[in-house]
Amino acid sequence: MNLGDSIYGYWSISTPVLVDLLKSEPMQRIKGVMQSGLQRNWTKFKPYSRYDHCVGVLLLLKRLGASLEEQVAGLLHDVSHTAFSHVIDYVFGPTAEHDFQDRHHEEYVRKTGLLDILKKHGLPERCALQLHEYPLLEQSAPQLCADRIDYTLRSALNEKIIDSARPFLSALAVRDNRIVFTSREPAEQFWNVYADRQDNHWGSSHHVAKYELLARAIKAGLDDRLLAMDDLYQTDKHVLEKLRASPNDTIKKSLHLLDNGFRIVETAEAPPYVLKKKFRYIDPAFLDGDRVRALSETMPQYAGWCETSRRKHEADLGVRIEPA
Repeated sequence: MNLGDSIYGYWSISTPVLVDLLKSEPMQRIKGVMQSGLQRNWTKFKPYSRYDHCVGVLLLLKRLGASLEEQVAGLLHDVSHTAFSHVIDYVFGPTAEHDFQDRHHEEYVRKTGLLDILKKHGLPERCALQLHEYPLLEQSAPQLCADRIDYTLRSALNEKIIDSARPFLSALAVRDNRIVFTSREPAEQFWNVYADRQDNHWGSSHHVAKYELLARAIKAGLDDRLLAMDDLYQTDKHVLEKLRASPNDTIKKSLHLLDNGFRIVETAEAPPYVLKKKFRYIDPAFLDGDRVRALSETMPQYAGWCETSRRKHEADLGVRIEPA
């Protein structure tokens, strides 16, 4: 099976369990689930899917020499995302961690045939269920991990913040089962890219407002019984078609603003919308001779950026969202 990826190039995948998983219905479904939760006409750049990200994590783990178990875990780590990805956290939350998918991952996987595929090939269930057991795939913030590296580079390439991921990939190494950069310079460059994504993409008021608008439409669809939970475990297109067919005023208003553009006006007086953001940060490790160091040890401005960014993104923002 041949895979082409915008970051990692072309790979031939012949391992039977990987081929079967890639062809499975749950993996094919997330080709229709956009990583950003937003459709093409709601964003300046062509969106990419959860499938693209999962394949990217698989290929990065292969590049780093991860075990087959960890490669499988990487491929399946986001298979349980609902339509519109993290927008769902605004439908049923949001929680501080935006973790709806994590909390429902095992339930979803057990309902699919994915565990049967693992059993067929003699692999344990933990590849699909206990993702925290795979340290190259998952680490708590602010550490590097394959998941965090892939979505950062993929977002930055997609929005032309960087021209190529190659300098970052060539500077990655594994020490003591952890991903590190081989020197300080690429670690700082990666930190700069990640900080830009947090400030100007994931944590931007305009981006979060789009999530809030879409979440309100989905909530209204659920309240009207136009949508059921089973619908949310299909694709973005499936859910959006149902929403567009509804006469519900909340749904129509939200989709109109998403389709035609809007402006945000901050207000402290009974704001109709409260934007809740998530603070994300990273502290890449790098090799200094034989020693592994955290970037924050060598960057006096690191603590200041973290504190300023944390205050900015953890404070609720009351706004009106009006037609542009």
